[in-house]
Amino acid sequence: MATVITNKDQTSIVSATTTDGAVTLAEMTKSGETVTTANIVEIFWTVNGTNTWLVDRGGTTIGQFAGSGHWNLASSGISLATGNTSDTGLTLSGGTGYIVVKFHKQP
Repeated sequence: MATVITNKDQTSIVSATTTDGAVTLAEMTKSGETVTTANIVEIFWTVNGTNTWLVDRGGTTIGQFAGSGHWNLASSGISLATGNTSDTGLTLSGGTGYIVVKFHKQP
């Protein structure tokens, strides 16, 4: 699968099974849409053994995730805006797994 980006109005879903060092705002922009920022609102992940997923925005680490889980910021009415104009890096340390990141986009 590598990386799959699904773009809808004001939302993008990025799914990955391997490292992707730079998911860009341009990749998260659908035809006819203007995007200037993208805030992370949810992350789902799983990875085997002692491996991890590292999520960064413009080189600044947002989080490192092991095992399996769901980080739901939207349920609390918040989002992660750190680096929201920067590329998003998804780094799998080894093994197998997947990560799904949901973004809310703003013009």
